[in-house]
Amino acid sequence: MKLSENYLRSDLGKLWRGRDVFSTVEQLEGEVFRHKEGRRTLRFELAGKSYFLKYHRGIGWLEILKNGVQLRAPITSAKNEWQAVKFLEKYGIDTMTLAGYGERGLNPAAKQSFVITDDLTDTMCLERLGEQWHNNPPTFSTKKALIEKLASISKVMHENGMNHRDFYLVHFLLDDSFAKHNTFTPDTPIFLIDLHRALINEGQPVKERWLVKDIGSLYFSAMDVALTRRDLFRFMIHYSGKPLRELLRDKTQQRFWHKVRQRAYKLRNADNAVVIESMNPIRSFLKGHKQLPVPFKIEMAGQHYLCHRVLRLLPKKRLVVEAQSQQQHAVIKLFSAEHKGRREIDREYDGHRIAKAAGANVPDVLFAAGNQTGCLSIAYQYIEHARTLLSVSAAERQAQLPALFDTVAKLHIYGAYQSDIHLDNFLLADGVLYLVDLGSIKQQQLGQGLSPKKSLHNLAHLVSEFCPEEQATLAPYIEQYYRQRQSVYNETEKRYFAKYCNKAWKRRKRNYLKKQFRNCTMTRYQTSLSQQTAFRRDFLDGNTAEFVSNIERYMAAGQPLKEGNSATVVKTEVAGKPIVIKRYNMKSAGHFLRRCLRPSRAAVSWRNANLLEFIGLPTAKPIGFIENRQFGLRQTAYFICDYVGAEELSSLYTQRAPTQDELGQIKRIFSTLQQEQISHGDLKASNLLRDEHGQVFLIDLDAMNGAHRCRHTFEKAFAEDKRRFMANWQHSELSDFFSFITD
Repeated sequence: MKLSENYLRSDLGKLWRGRDVFSTVEQLEGEVFRHKEGRRTLRFELAGKSYFLKYHRGIGWLEILKNGVQLRAPITSAKNEWQAVKFLEKYGIDTMTLAGYGERGLNPAAKQSFVITDDLTDTMCLERLGEQWHNNPPTFSTKKALIEKLASISKVMHENGMNHRDFYLVHFLLDDSFAKHNTFTPDTPIFLIDLHRALINEGQPVKERWLVKDIGSLYFSAMDVALTRRDLFRFMIHYSGKPLRELLRDKTQQRFWHKVRQRAYKLRNADNAVVIESMNPIRSFLKGHKQLPVPFKIEMAGQHYLCHRVLRLLPKKRLVVEAQSQQQHAVIKLFSAEHKGRREIDREYDGHRIAKAAGANVPDVLFAAGNQTGCLSIAYQYIEHARTLLSVSAAERQAQLPALFDTVAKLHIYGAYQSDIHLDNFLLADGVLYLVDLGSIKQQQLGQGLSPKKSLHNLAHLVSEFCPEEQATLAPYIEQYYRQRQSVYNETEKRYFAKYCNKAWKRRKRNYLKKQFRNCTMTRYQTSLSQQTAFRRDFLDGNTAEFVSNIERYMAAGQPLKEGNSATVVKTEVAGKPIVIKRYNMKSAGHFLRRCLRPSRAAVSWRNANLLEFIGLPTAKPIGFIENRQFGLRQTAYFICDYVGAEELSSLYTQRAPTQDELGQIKRIFSTLQQEQISHGDLKASNLLRDEHGQVFLIDLDAMNGAHRCRHTFEKAFAEDKRRFMANWQHSELSDFFSFITD
């Protein structure tokens, strides 16, 4: 058995002469289409030419075992694909053109392999062509030639011993020039692609069950194409090589085509149907897929919409997209009819009606519809150039506070409230504030104002959406709200409201921190017996598998910032962005035994960095953490954050005295920590930095305790923080500058 095998066409061979082919292929970058289960698929350019790469780096024994339990042959390398390409070439079926392939290693769980083909540019899949036929029907000769071509490809492939196993229209490509003019002749090439699952047993007949699966899958993918019964018969005649009369009389043929039909309808209707995302995104959403490829097209209310952005996706429940037709720019909400979709649509209608009647600015409803795919939908006017109140600058948000509290007061006066009120539900466009997420609008009593208790709870929920520093500025707007409700914001009301706000703030903080350790719109979280990871979803667009597996390579290539026994800190660059990686080491067996059952310091740093960001205290933006485990026991861990060019205060203040602005920031840090009952645990001056913009921020958060339950233990820990900070200046005249800390 060969340990290594590879081939490069002359153009790639010249460019990569003298280089390790597998290392070169592994480092290729381009437009990524897939990055999971040990396989990376991407389009890349080299010397002005476009290529397509499929690179396998081993799927692991767990994936092999899972396939075995499911009685499926695991795909452990790219070799299957290049052998299938050679097979199709041999029998005259148009497919991808090989530019290179290779395989290295004997271990099936860790085998490296790749296949490179020329990029099939300017092509359209037959599934998309079939969609166009609804509005632009083909000529009889075009449809006849295309059906016969597909039947011929299927017949030649199957008769010579290969079955595809992903035999859908989406895997047949046609040159754009033919698709554009909607013409096809028997000589027009059709390219069959995506061959990595193909089974090849050349010279042996393909078993009937595999024939049924291939042809049944092809029929399933063509069910939405405008085909007639005669078209289906035409395919059957050319595939079987028998006249129609004989086909209809032959019991064996009848049984075979009956199985094909059953297979197609099983794929279409069964709960465990195999769904091709790019072929039907709405069906993919209904089947529970967590990602949808964009752009995609849908037809709603008699119009064709191009959906180019997914705004919200709850698999099997709710899908929200930004879409555009020739007449309208819309936000379309789709709800699964099987998962209380009718109730959700009713809530949207009622919420829109209530909010509009209360006098709030809301987007117009464009249409509401149901469709054959099992979705109920409602579309709102898309508000151009809109930003949420959470995303605008502090100054812009401050300017909109009168309008914000006015909107809330109008709802409450009308007897309504938004049960999930937060700053992302208010959009600012051209100086106008709009209320969105209308499905969460509820009305307590028709024609009566909202009860005082419910009003204060809802208003406190809104106030808790602001950080503590901003909350301190809201008193005038709360008074404005009370005046609109014809009430007085006196000392008694202030005490009641402060109690509600404190409770709402603690609940929101608790829920926010829980999100850092589960999958949500903000965080991508994964855990197993061997590893725990969490990353911000915008980091590498969620494709963090390669970064995690090569974290030590990034450490080795980085610029050392700190080298110690317990922690190593480096600055490196990922996707053109400078970041800091802090590795927490296990110094000895005893150190491992002390740490293995406790949350890793990387996980603690991740939680605390998010906590500081939440309460509005400056720190380096957290990106993620990696925690390696063995049988569930914690080992080496990594904390990743943004790199910020800054200088330690301990070094800076040996050169000059602190400015009044810096002293004000330090005072705010201490007062906020005290207010939130947070102790840092190692508050030396080297853990406070000043960046080039003059902002002072905290780092080194692995000893921080942000969850003190006892006031006494917090005060003791906080006193130690203050003592530790002041110890930096005790033999210096600078200590007088920080006297406010000990006052």
